[in-house]
Amino acid sequence: MDSEVLLDGDVVTRCRRRVHLDHDPTMIGTPTAPLDPGAEQRIADAAEYRRELAEWLGGTLGADWTEIPREASTEEREEETLAAMCAGAGYISGAQLPLDREGGRQGSVDLLVRSGGGYVPVLVVRHKVTDPGKGARTSPLTDPRPESARKDPTRKPRSQARDQLRLAHLVRLLQACGMHSAGRKFGGAIGSDADTVLWHDLEARTWSGGR
Repeated sequence: MDSEVLLDGDVVTRCRRRVHLDHDPTMIGTPTAPLDPGAEQRIADAAEYRRELAEWLGGTLGADWTEIPREASTEEREEETLAAMCAGAGYISGAQLPLDREGGRQGSVDLLVRSGGGYVPVLVVRHKVTDPGKGARTSPLTDPRPESARKDPTRKPRSQARDQLRLAHLVRLLQACGMHSAGRKFGGAIGSDADTVLWHDLEARTWSGGR
């Protein structure tokens, strides 16, 4: 059934009561408290980190790189993202995925990577995604594709359920618009070390992202 409320993947890390109030029609226009200065600084730092990494990746990956202007409107970014996917762009930065009204989903993603005839999502996050150990499946930033991933003998995945839930949300959006990669459901994360992509096999967890 169609839903008037469209949620993005960030809701998995937020207070459920806050999410409810943000989408309650009776709360529209109600004044809200300003952000804590510390939270504002963390948001600004994360945005700058994503911008710098996108600039480096764009220079490294060259002609395969497509940048969606972040200053454009949501509708314009969605149109440009869909056009880039239809054109088969190798890497799409700052993507705004088409709305999934039936599933009640919306969302943007730091990076889409062409793989298996479709796309897989990659998050850029301001926390560590691996710890010392072994067994993590990683690929180098110079070749950030799941096809180039190998088991890393020096790293193990750090438990970050929020990243996996956000990636599952994005995979559902890609499926809804017919642009998801064929085969197993993968999603990537580039952490604060910014030297590798950690690939999550989302089917290794309970896949409960259904409608």
